[in-house]
Parts: sequence; C-alpha cells; structure tokens
Amino acid sequence: ANGLNKRTAKKNPGKKTRAPTKSFTFVMGLLISPRGARVPMPRKTWRTKDYAGQLRRKYVSKITLAVQMVEDAVRRLPAGVDLVVLADALYDTEEFVKACRRFKVTVITSLDSARVFADVRGGRSKGAEERTLHGRGRNLPKDAFERIVFEAGAEGTASYRRRTAKV
Repeated sequence: ANGLNKRTAKKNPGKKTRAPTKSFTFVMGLLISPRGARVPMPRKTWRTKDYAGQLRRKYVSKITLAVQMVEDAVRRLPAGVDLVVLADALYDTEEFVKACRRFKVTVITSLDSARVFADVRGGRSKGAEERTLHGRGRNLPKDAFERIVFEAGAEGTASYRRRTAKV
C-alpha cells in the first residue's frame, strides 16, 4: 500500500477527483560532512492521527520525530563535532528550536514571508507593512543589503552539493 486514500474517477464518473490524502509520510535526514560525504539517517514514519488510530499506534508529530532524529545524531556523532540542521519552514517551531539549543545544535530554517511580528509592547498596533517579515525587508534602506555573487562549483560550500558537470 502506498499510504494514499483517494477517490477515483471510475468510482465517481463525471466528478472531479480529489488530490490524494496522505495517511503517512517520512521525516528524513541526511548528514553531510565538510568534505561532502553523505550519510542518510534512519527515517522516521509519521502517521496522521486518523491513520495512527486505525493502526492502534500512538500519534507522534513530525516535530517530535525531528527532535528524536537530532537527538540520535548528537548521540552518535563524535564529541566536538558541530552539527548544523537545515530544515524547511515546518520545523520553525519553539519546540524544535529549543531542542536544538538544548543539544547545542545550530538550526537554520526558512521563514514564511507573511510571518507577523508583535511590537515591543506585545500588541499588533503597527501597520501590516511593519508587522510582516516581508514588509520589514521591503522597508530596509538599500545600503542595508550586500550583493553576494556565487560561482557554481567554486564557493566554499560546493562540496556539500551534488552537481553534474556540463558536457
């Protein structure tokens, strides 16, 4: 089974089909060494609350699984190794960031440009342009930015990526 539940056109002729609903997915990680070696980490299976209930298993959030994955990596890596976690915006949560701090791990996530900031007093009295990450960025003076040019394959992080040479 692929873990997808979907209504098919054969069962409902003339009706649009829905996008598949995921019953489960995986939280995956990849360790990349400074020299570019890639070591896949054991994946963690995440199940929706309904699907976990059908299987009579305890529901565990994706964030909790990611925290477990970081903890496993910290425990298995030699002492003195600096671990940097690069994650998508889903993992920009207080629980995940606190766990990474507890394990002395640097975490980098993307931010939603519509993220809203509260002002110093804790209220939201400023205009929308001032409150969002995007708005604050747009209101920065031009001299606050620095142009950085990357030359593919020549920058310091090139060994972390896979890049096919042009033929």
